[in-house]
Amino acid sequence: MLPALVRIAGITVAALVAYFVMIAIGGDSGANIGAGLAVFAVLAFGAFGWAMRDGLREQLGLGDLLLRWLIVAAVVPVLLTLVISLTTGSDSIGTAIVSTWFFFAALTGLPAVIGASVGNAMRG
Repeated sequence: MLPALVRIAGITVAALVAYFVMIAIGGDSGANIGAGLAVFAVLAFGAFGWAMRDGLREQLGLGDLLLRWLIVAAVVPVLLTLVISLTTGSDSIGTAIVSTWFFFAALTGLPAVIGASVGNAMRG
């Protein structure tokens, strides 16, 4: 469980840093497309790279790796949306989590499944 918590914290913090840096650079006037794209990139590339590393280095079966990353993909969207909603003063945090959960989970989970599978296959 600890490896999943480390990955949840790492991906969430990296995505939040990308979000807040892009907000600071672009200002707070209107929609900041760059902030959203930065979060998407961190989720997808971060999950792919870290899962591939897990597949190459961890002496776990593919099923255990996929379970770990599916847990990460389920929790990261909730934390990410919760923190962003709280810092932007959103009144409908529950609605924000429900409406973005699947999208963020897919952005994290699908690259992670591919990365873990490729890493595991390369390890042999």
